[in-house]
Amino acid sequence: MDRTASQLAALGLPVQLPVLALRLTLQRLVMEAGANRDFAPSHHDPDYARLRGADTAYANPDFVAGFFERVLREYAGPASVLVDLQFRLKRHALLGSTIRAGGQVAFLETGPDGQVVAVIDLWQRSDDTLTVVGRARVRLAAVTGR
Repeated sequence: MDRTASQLAALGLPVQLPVLALRLTLQRLVMEAGANRDFAPSHHDPDYARLRGADTAYANPDFVAGFFERVLREYAGPASVLVDLQFRLKRHALLGSTIRAGGQVAFLETGPDGQVVAVIDLWQRSDDTLTVVGRARVRLAAVTGR
C-alpha cells in the first residue's frame, strides 16, 4: 500500500517505520558484491578482511543503501520516489550478524509543485551494535481517485 500525506498526518508525527531484519550470510555478501561489481575482498572474504584489521567480512555501502531503500519501500509503497538518501557508516555490519533497519518520519515537506515529501531518520544495527545512521527524503504517492 502506498502512503499518502493525509494518511501520515492522521497518524501524527513522528511515525515509526517497521523494523526489517535479515541474516548477513556469506552467500548474501558474495551475491551483493557481484551485483554491484564491488570486488573489494574485505566485503566477501573473511580471511582477507581479518588481514586488513576487521573481525570478518562486512557489508559494503551499496548493501546499506539497498537495505535502507527496502525499508523505505516497505513503508511508503512502490509508487513513492526516493528523492535523497544520505548516511554515515559508524561500524561494520559483520558477516554472520543479523542486520536490522528502521526509522521514523521526522517531518513532512511540501514542495513548490505541491507534492509531499516525508523526511525520514534511519538507522541500521548489526546485532546490538549501531552501524549506520541516515536520513532520506521520500516523495509520497499522489492521492488518486479525486
